[in-house]
Amino acid sequence: MLREPRPARWWIVLAAILVGGTVYAVAWWLLRSLPPLPTVADEVTARQGAIQTALAVGAGIGAAITVMLTFRRLRH
Repeated sequence: MLREPRPARWWIVLAAILVGGTVYAVAWWLLRSLPPLPTVADEVTARQGAIQTALAVGAGIGAAITVMLTFRRLRH
């Protein structure tokens, strides 16, 4: 007999907190570790790269959570 799957509302909240916290932590870490750069253009480019990297890490974690939830749904 198949059981009814429980709503995944708490997963959504947990996933949002995890992804948002990870993006914030990675961006903070990368931006704090930037060395002094000679020109403003170099600094802007480095900051943009750090933010893009942080967002890519967040997207990867979001994709992993999506795969996990899809696997869970397919098992039911």
